Amino acid sequence: MKTVQVLLSTYNGGKYLERQLDSIFDQKEVKVKLLVRDDGSTDNTRKILEKYKKKFSLTIILGSNLGFARSFWRLVQKANNADYYAFCDQDDIWENDKLISAVKKIEDKHLSSSVPVLYTSNVTAINNNLKVIKKKAFAFDGVLTFPDSLQRSVLPGCTFVFNDALLKYARKYNGKIIAHDWLMYQLAELFGIVVYDSKPHMKYRIHEGNTIGISSPAQELVDKIKRQFTTRDVPRRSEIAQNILNTYTYEIPANKKRVLKLFTQAKSPQNWYKILKIKEYRNVDFILMLLLGRI
Repeated sequence: MKTVQVLLSTYNGGKYLERQLDSIFDQKEVKVKLLVRDDGSTDNTRKILEKYKKKFSLTIILGSNLGFARSFWRLVQKANNADYYAFCDQDDIWENDKLISAVKKIEDKHLSSSVPVLYTSNVTAINNNLKVIKKKAFAFDGVLTFPDSLQRSVLPGCTFVFNDALLKYARKYNGKIIAHDWLMYQLAELFGIVVYDSKPHMKYRIHEGNTIGISSPAQELVDKIKRQFTTRDVPRRSEIAQNILNTYTYEIPANKKRVLKLFTQAKSPQNWYKILKIKEYRNVDFILMLLLGRI
């Protein structure tokens, strides 16, 4: 039986947390260990965690508020002694085959344990009353290429399961982060492979006002354009690419190092013609980001 260490960052999640914890510890055919970092909750989240710690394999790290991305990356740095690792959000509900389905998909590839592997899947969207909104919440179906992964993120980290080889690469990184799952996907594409499962194995809770993954194509386009004109205090994609390049300079395959170097230079108009030679970047969204200086 494989051991999976679940990495959960909590923040004021008391309203939904117990339902999620029950589903985590109800996983079949795997041994579950839960590592939780609480990101400065002020509600009853910590009390709930202490209650579950008395009954299950649960380790709690209490911390100040870092934001979700940094909090999850602290968990990546602390994770150890498992066959696989899984990101987890505090307000979803897992089917009891979520983890074993991921493990089987990965092991069906018959890869060496030295090959970094990331599993991801679609999800079933539900509302706060557990009513199904959409059987497959995300329109994207498949795996991004490495160049594509630098410009966009398409599937949520709560589906991610990855092996020890990928964890070891991730633990070396201490640069800027937009989102923990986006960065993990990029590292998997950079050094290993991504395995995709079109069948959902979890219920993904959509809160009021949150339509990620269930908007119409027209609404998604409008939202993308709005985001480009919204000033946000987050790192640029080119900054993340530069940090990856700096961290793994001597380990990156030559063809992917070339893509990374071009991406770090994308904000300079004189380099646009070079980067647009890469087919993944010849799309409206990316060109708009170039014109607005948002890369």
